[in-house]
This record gives sequence, structure tokens and C-alpha cells, in this order.
Amino acid sequence: MRDYDVRLKEATRTLSFTDFPTQVVIETIAACNLRCPACPSHLLERPRGEMSDELFHKLIDEIAAEGPDTEMYPAYMGEPLLSRRIFDHLRYAKALGLTKIYMNTNAMLLTEEASRQLVSSGVDRIIVSIDGFSAETYEPRRRGGVYEKVKAQTEHLLRCRDEAASPLEVWVQMIVDKGNAHEEEAFKAHWLEKGAIVKIRPQLTWGGRVGVNYLADVELERVPCPWLMRQIVITWDGKAAMCDADHEARFDLGDARRQTLKEIWNATFRELREKHLQGDFSHPLCRDCHDWKVGKSEVFRPDGR
Repeated sequence: MRDYDVRLKEATRTLSFTDFPTQVVIETIAACNLRCPACPSHLLERPRGEMSDELFHKLIDEIAAEGPDTEMYPAYMGEPLLSRRIFDHLRYAKALGLTKIYMNTNAMLLTEEASRQLVSSGVDRIIVSIDGFSAETYEPRRRGGVYEKVKAQTEHLLRCRDEAASPLEVWVQMIVDKGNAHEEEAFKAHWLEKGAIVKIRPQLTWGGRVGVNYLADVELERVPCPWLMRQIVITWDGKAAMCDADHEARFDLGDARRQTLKEIWNATFRELREKHLQGDFSHPLCRDCHDWKVGKSEVFRPDGR
């Protein structure tokens, strides 16, 4: 699992220079019901809020026109189920033909009604973050979360999906660190048996903002950052952010309220991607960042593929 060199090669093998991002992360809401030590959401200094329907529709309209197979994530520095409009957002995106609508959630608000709404919304993938296989490991990592509640509600989502014969993929994610790695095999076995896809990935530092920067001790040859090469983030108020390290959106990379995604992607973003391809990592966010080393996560499927 910790073979960073292999996983980084797998990640960079998928990268290419594109005229439109292959991933668009849309911050539908900048608010969260948990205070996880491994996430900077509760540390945000920029204003919090919820994206307007007008801006969300503008973004989805362009993705549908430019690249309906683009991966769209309706979450960034927030829990999307805090928004009462999230189900309408998902249905709007599906109605316009988006084929890869992927939503992250901590599952604390994944009630029976929310599960029914998600299954019927057309969302293609739900990624539930459960960083342990016991309350003792999970709850310190997902502060404010209740392990047994999250586990039961995720299992109900899986049953709801199966009863509806829905193609929805339910992924259960474990972010592994030294304190929970001993539960990794039991975690995988349980959720695979329940019919979930299991995702295992190392912990990010969000540009050095949170956690122990163990990645600094991992020695790898520098490569173009996978996030920069494929992803654009739009905050709830329209600012363009370049990656996880830019969660405060402090750099003037564009404004989606008055520009298109394609215009933003092919302006400063393009210049940064070209610099990375030339081996220039001097941008303030890139210079001391180690998160690019994480590479590709491990994914396990119930059918063994």
C-alpha cells in the first residue's frame, strides 16, 4: 500500500494536456458538521456560504456542453448534505447529461430519506469517508462523527441501492495513517462483503496545513502535479482554486461568475501546467508542497476487478 513510487507512476500515466479539465470540483457549500483534524475545513479563513443556483447551473451548463464525461464533484470545503438544494443540483446535472457525478460525504446526515433521494437523483458515485473500523479509531479522526451511526447509514444506502437495482457506485474510503492501519484489512473485508467499493489512500496535508507532514520524508523524483494537470476547483462564491493546497483560494486564478471554466483553465492554469511540464515548481503553493507524492489510491471491488 505504501509503495509511493509505484502509485505515483500510475497517477502520472493518466495525465495529459487538455483544453478542458477532466475533473471539476464545485463547492456547493462551504460548511461542515464535523471538525476533522486531517481536513482544513474548520480552519477556513475565507468567508463561508452556499453557492447560488444561478452559478451552479452556469457551471453545469458549460460542463454539459464542453465535456459531459468530465468528473464533477459537488463538494470541497464542506459537507454537501448540509445543503437542502443538493438533490436538485444532482438531478439538474444528470438531466443535462453529465455521466460522472461523484459526491463525497461523511454520512452523518445520510438519513433514510437522503439515501432514497440520492439513489433516485442519478448520482453516479457516492464516496463515504469512514477512517476506521471501530469507534476508537474513527471518532478521533472524524470529530463530531458517530461511528455506529455512520456505519449503519452507509449500510442502509447500500441496501437502498440494491433494492432499487440502481447502478449507483457506493465507495467507502479509509484514509490510512499509523494509528488506524491495523484495521485496514478488516475494513476492506467488511465493506466488500456489503457490496461497496473500497478506496484506501494515504493522508494528505492540504499543502502542509494539517496533519503530520510524513510525506516530507518520502523521497521521489518531482513530477507534474496530478491535481494541477486535471482538476479545477470553484468555490461557493465563484473563485477558482488550483488544488487542495489552495483551499483558501488566495491566488487570483479566475472568477467563474464572469468567466467560463474553459477561459480560466486556459489562462493562468495553463501557464502553471506548462511550467510543471518544464520542471518549474516555483509557484508558492507548489514549491514546498508534498501532497503530489500521494499518487493513485488503491481501489478494491467486490468482484475482484
